[in-house]
Amino acid sequence: IPGVSLDKKTFSAKQIADLLNYKQQEPFGLSRSARDALQLQCSPRKVRRYLHSEGLYHRRPATKVDLIDQHAQRRLAFTQQNLNRDWGLVIVSDEKFLKPIRGLTNHYGGQTTRATFSSMCRN
Repeated sequence: IPGVSLDKKTFSAKQIADLLNYKQQEPFGLSRSARDALQLQCSPRKVRRYLHSEGLYHRRPATKVDLIDQHAQRRLAFTQQNLNRDWGLVIVSDEKFLKPIRGLTNHYGGQTTRATFSSMCRN
């Protein structure tokens, strides 16, 4: 298999296989670290361009907040306080924010009633 030409630099088939294998093993690794690990004689930018042409892009891993004992205690307290709650009246959403509705309008037999968001959230 002939090498792939990219900006006057030719990667051999073995270098390409090694590069793609490296990115599978280190999906969050930098182009520079891939170049250094594989001892490629090119710039990190050329490595990045080749990876982009293959549909591989650098991604940063999501960071998680470490839970502490206080978080666990608060979760336990919430659970104990809400054991008997009627969860059928609770709105569950995967959205970050729920926008309050200032006034919902319902029509019953030609009559208009208004309900505010806070009154909808009461038990």
